[in-house]
Amino acid sequence: MDRSNPAAPLRRDQRLLITSLSSGSPYWIRCTTVHQRNWSRTGLARLERGAAPATVFFKQFLDPQGAQTTSTLSEELKAYRDARPIFGTNLIEPIGFSSENLTLIFPLVPLSTLDVIARSAKEGSEWESARSVIRYASEVLQRTERQALEDQLGPGPDLSATVYKGFEVRNLGIDLDARVRAFDIGPTRRGHMGEMAARFLISLLLLNWGRPLTRFAQGPKEVIFRLGFAEVGRYVRPQQLQNELRNQWEGRRTVVKGGRITRAAKSVGLNYLGQRYVDRCSAILETLGS
Repeated sequence: MDRSNPAAPLRRDQRLLITSLSSGSPYWIRCTTVHQRNWSRTGLARLERGAAPATVFFKQFLDPQGAQTTSTLSEELKAYRDARPIFGTNLIEPIGFSSENLTLIFPLVPLSTLDVIARSAKEGSEWESARSVIRYASEVLQRTERQALEDQLGPGPDLSATVYKGFEVRNLGIDLDARVRAFDIGPTRRGHMGEMAARFLISLLLLNWGRPLTRFAQGPKEVIFRLGFAEVGRYVRPQQLQNELRNQWEGRRTVVKGGRITRAAKSVGLNYLGQRYVDRCSAILETLGS
């Protein structure tokens, strides 16, 4: 992949020419909000045409340094096409793209993700949402297993399957109709069923990660993790869970955003609270056996 000549970062009030994925027709959008994340640049934009929806969500494949991210636009477009029989109509698919600007366009769907609900909702609402998300994740894994078994034998954690990088709880939201929706599923790769299940389960353990610090300091919400493990634990080995936890910790230890002082403060917090959080996660995983 050539990362030497990336697109320019999108800016607020910038116009962008988009190609429709359904018709191939071009249309213009105008960016209204822009946010730089660790691995992409995202925001909202208005369609400059009469067709609905009037507001869309965009994702530009640029990191905070302006370099093209390791996940490319073409890889993610292919992943969304492959994901339709796995994620079903719950999947929020792209509706347009700009190859020149490394940007995908999505319909704007109001969602509440479980990590947000866990921080703000009443206990009953959190449990109801957690059960819905876990049931949907189980359905996704069942479909993944069925598809993988069409070509090979031997179901279980070591079954070779198409693994979706973005299959985690923060990419599964509850819409206004209380329906679970999947988004930002990321590129795919060949891996094992256990790796995909481990990614989802570890994301449950990491629900309290980050802000606010009071929840971060509380550590993992073990009861929700065990609810998920009871539903999808048959797809994963404990060692695959430990491997995923280690990978997540390594990725989160790198502080990308902010100035020098901000990054230094975040690094100190991660080295203390983050390490303690991960140690508690590891202790929970050790109770699962081998």
